[in-house]
Amino acid sequence: MGDEGGENPVRLLIADDHALVRQGLRGILEREPDIEVVGEAHNGREAVDLCRTLGPNLLLMDVRMPEMDGLEATRIIKHERPEVGVLMVTMHDNQDYMREATKAGAAGYVLKDAPRDELIGAVRRAVRRVARRDVHDALFADPDTAL
Repeated sequence: MGDEGGENPVRLLIADDHALVRQGLRGILEREPDIEVVGEAHNGREAVDLCRTLGPNLLLMDVRMPEMDGLEATRIIKHERPEVGVLMVTMHDNQDYMREATKAGAAGYVLKDAPRDELIGAVRRAVRRVARRDVHDALFADPDTAL
């Protein structure tokens, strides 16, 4: 699932209500050979809809957005598609937000003012975390329902 130089790039959806932030994240991440930005959402509701249609394996999700915030969108996405990873992106280094994000199912978070390398590292760590969870689930699946 999108290891550096691998054949299957990370399919990434960016959700943020600020166009400049979405464009900046896209510009940074598209330069990486193992990351493919498949879409952008300007609110949580659109993120949920695009997740259903575009099939990303990771979302960069802003915490605070209009119509539906990133926490509620994360809860819905993780309920519908538990295999999809969500990495929260926020301006606020607030432990309450991070606890809520973890409860909602997020794999982690990164601050919007993080350096480029930290952002890319956080994306790759989130993908690895989701991949390990998928392997664990496959190994310990109910034998009556396993493939």
